[in-house]
Amino acid sequence: MEYSDAVRDQLQNKQLDTTDIVNLLTDGDVDFGRSDTKSGSCKTYIVEGLIKEQEMIATVRNCNKKALLESIVPVTK
Repeated sequence: MEYSDAVRDQLQNKQLDTTDIVNLLTDGDVDFGRSDTKSGSCKTYIVEGLIKEQEMIATVRNCNKKALLESIVPVTK
């Protein structure tokens, strides 16, 4: 999986680490209502879960040859 510049910045600034990302993507829930699973070569998935007890939303673009973690942001209510 590749990371966007924004996610790389979060990793460099120690706002999160690769274990946080793996746990979010493994244990989180895909919001299929907000995801775009019908696109041709690239599908976008919205994954909701916890990082360090804070609710977060990850946006993942899953294309034919690679997956890109576009963003990880806190849930705003």
